[in-house]
Amino acid sequence: MIWTILAFLCVLATKFLTSVRLRGLKAKYEDIQPAIDDLRLKVVDSEEQMEVLKLKVEEKEQLLTNLGDVVRIYEEALRQPETDFVAEERVQMMEAETGKSAGV
Repeated sequence: MIWTILAFLCVLATKFLTSVRLRGLKAKYEDIQPAIDDLRLKVVDSEEQMEVLKLKVEEKEQLLTNLGDVVRIYEEALRQPETDFVAEERVQMMEAETGKSAGV
């Protein structure tokens, strides 16, 4: 009988201590909850900004690729026509500028 009462008191003491510790943990959690929410919002904002920046980078890379293609096409067009005197004059001017740039 005494062992039963003693076991019952141990169970009640354990339940009380667990309740007190749980209350303390809940208080700590409620204290840091606003900071957690702020950080979650910042993470979401940062991910959105990262996606926007990735799209901008892709657009700029595509633009640079297109501009490189345009430059290549113009260079080929300047060098190929042999009967067009205006084009030949442009090629000579371009080569003269290249020579000036190399000499400077």
